[in-house]
Amino acid sequence: MNTMSEPANQNEKFDELMNRAVALRHEIRSLVDAPHSPTKAVCLREKQRELDYVHQQAEIIIYGEDSIPDRLPTPPDRNHSQRITS
Repeated sequence: MNTMSEPANQNEKFDELMNRAVALRHEIRSLVDAPHSPTKAVCLREKQRELDYVHQQAEIIIYGEDSIPDRLPTPPDRNHSQRITS
């Protein structure tokens, strides 16, 4: 049963996802432009995986859960990159 607040919550969640996607794209660009380091490729892969996850979540909001493939990307492990760069 849909309530009046459900679409507003979906819109807010979608806005948060898009803001996160923009921030991730900036982080990826910064990493690409950064000097080479041993962890650069790992960090880029993690940021790209997180961006893919954000896009997948946005698609669920737009198209519904029935329109997505059976296998969803796993949410990124935010602690993993911190362990690598520490």
